[in-house]
Amino acid sequence: MKKCLFATFVILTIAFVTAPAVLASEDHYLIIDDMSKISESSMAALNEYAREISGAYGMDVAFFLVSNSYSPRQFFREHIRERYYDTQGLGPDGIVLVYDIDGNRWDMVGFGKATWIVTNEVRYRLWNAYWNASQETGATYYDGAMAYLKEADKVLAELAAAHGGDPFGGDVRLSFVEDKAALMLREEREELEARAAGIAGKYQCEVYIVTVDDMYDYDYDYHYDYEDAFVFNMTLKTQFHLGSDTGGSCVILCLSMEERDYWLEAYGPAMWDFTDYGIDRMLDNHVLPKLGEDKWYEAFSAYLDKAEQYLRMARDGTPFDHDTDPAILMRTFLLKLAVVILLPMLIASIICSVWKKQMKTAVIAKTADNYIPQGGFNLTGKTDMFLYRTTTRHKIETSSSSSSSGSSSSSSSHGSSRGRGGKF
Repeated sequence: MKKCLFATFVILTIAFVTAPAVLASEDHYLIIDDMSKISESSMAALNEYAREISGAYGMDVAFFLVSNSYSPRQFFREHIRERYYDTQGLGPDGIVLVYDIDGNRWDMVGFGKATWIVTNEVRYRLWNAYWNASQETGATYYDGAMAYLKEADKVLAELAAAHGGDPFGGDVRLSFVEDKAALMLREEREELEARAAGIAGKYQCEVYIVTVDDMYDYDYDYHYDYEDAFVFNMTLKTQFHLGSDTGGSCVILCLSMEERDYWLEAYGPAMWDFTDYGIDRMLDNHVLPKLGEDKWYEAFSAYLDKAEQYLRMARDGTPFDHDTDPAILMRTFLLKLAVVILLPMLIASIICSVWKKQMKTAVIAKTADNYIPQGGFNLTGKTDMFLYRTTTRHKIETSSSSSSSGSSSSSSSHGSSRGRGGKF
């Protein structure tokens, strides 16, 4: 009897301990269908395969089929982040393909360490797998989702094989333009990538653009301080060995869109090519005004233009600074030109006017005696005739107040680098 009671107690204890884990596993849905386009049995099959992939590679692999019922003021990317973290409660590292049927939009997002797995190439590779399968004759949304999961399995297997079983890999290389916040079109990213690669090859200095949704999503076991964006910028450099092919010379402009933080930092030899004055001029005159207006491509294009100019001037022996700024040199030249040409012309005009006055012999008479007869004249009548009227109007100016918003910033030198950051 005692043995039976003990066995019953053990069974109940095991069931009590394991039940939460089982329930948690069942509640851990990686496949979401807000539009009820996929049958229950198909959803179960997709979730089972997604959990299998997730467990094999140490990250969540998810797929969301959503509608555009979220707030119009809420960006699509923000909706994805909310669903991934808050609603679904998925892990810190993971990838998700999201398709908005009503809005006919899609996005592929990586979270945590998996962010860097979702390169531009991987992003379109996984989306194309879903789209091509779903467009076949007689295909369903299930077919597209299953094709995506199979392709994700292949991608992660390739990464794991290339990095000793770890799909995250310690030697992941970033593109020159890593637009994780999806601010630009594919064509714009590719064009900027090609330009940045050309600059690196020509001047032996790597120029990077990195945008993320929120820099606080990246846990690299460091402590944030008042220069959070700088710490994130520096971590990108060390984590992914940026500048390793150019002797440590690189420049990184990173944006965190959650609170609109930015930081630009020049490392290694590049810190002598990018002076404090040059960084201020680049940001204040060319980059920040466009970022403030959400003109992302224009801002990054201007950044590459100025970076190339600074590197070219530095290689010619005259780094961009206050004394070598072409705009200031032009103003100085025009001032000297005015002194050399306009000042002598002014002196000559004064001398000529004096000589001209000396040549005049006719003067204004104080009386009209020369026009009056000797005997005088008699005035027999007087008439006043109103011929003309002149009216002058003056506009009364009213004072008006205008407000403008600027970006807060801070700059600093950090030994082997220099840069500046703030809000945009």
